[in-house]
Formats: sequence, structure tokens, C-alpha cells
Amino acid sequence: MRPAGVQPRRIKTLQGELAYRRTVHECPACRSSRAPLDAEMGVGSGQQINRSLPRKVAWSAARMGFADASANLAEMIGVHAGAAECQRVALDVGEAFDAHQRREEAARLAPVSPEQPAPEIQATNSTDIPNGYDETPRARAGAGA
Repeated sequence: MRPAGVQPRRIKTLQGELAYRRTVHECPACRSSRAPLDAEMGVGSGQQINRSLPRKVAWSAARMGFADASANLAEMIGVHAGAAECQRVALDVGEAFDAHQRREEAARLAPVSPEQPAPEIQATNSTDIPNGYDETPRARAGAGA
């Protein structure tokens, strides 16, 4: 990657629209570009919303559809994101959540091997439940004496 100059960028955040200038680096072979500040701010290539907003956008889109979510975000927090941007963000958040759930489920259902025994599970029954007084036979014998 080689420096390709300083370029302007506009993104939407919880505090409103933010305009900034950042250094862009370009690959001479494939002509792809990267801006380290964009990555630090949580904005990918082609994205208009930084990482502080996706959950809010996805929640709104799941509740009311993409066009209504766009209008709701503009009215409630002053973020103007089109219906297509709301759709893209909602799908990204949904895919990330699905992947997270699948990883957790795979770890939970992973087979147990002799090298890595299953975690110990403490079984309890009704006599193991603390109830504020001692129910052991010794305590009962002493109570009547």
C-alpha cells in the first residue's frame, strides 16, 4: 500500500453527521484503497453509518420495515439513512448475530473427548437447597431433647 493522498469523508453518528479528512492508502497492483481512520471509526468501504448506530438501525428496521425505520431514525435521533442503508445494516447485524449464535451452539454441542473431559455439573436435590435452618438428622434429634 502506498499513500494516495488525503480525501474527505462524511458519515452518520449518534451525534449527527460528521465530515472529516483522512489519509487513504492504495495498492498499486489491484488499485484497492484503505483508510486507517475509517477502520478506527468503524466505517467500512461504502458504509455511511459508523459502529455506534447499527443496533439502533437494525432494531428499528426489524420493528417497522426499512422505509419507516429510515423516517424514524431521522425524526428521533437526527440520522438520515435511506431505506437501502437501513436494509444493508439490518442484514449485516442479523448475519453477525446468527454467526455468533451458531458459534455458541457449536461450542455447547461439541463432543467430549477423553483429553478434555466435560465440565463438572453439581447436581442438587431438595435437601441441597438452603432454607435457613438445619434439617440434618442430628439437628432434628437435638431439637427434641
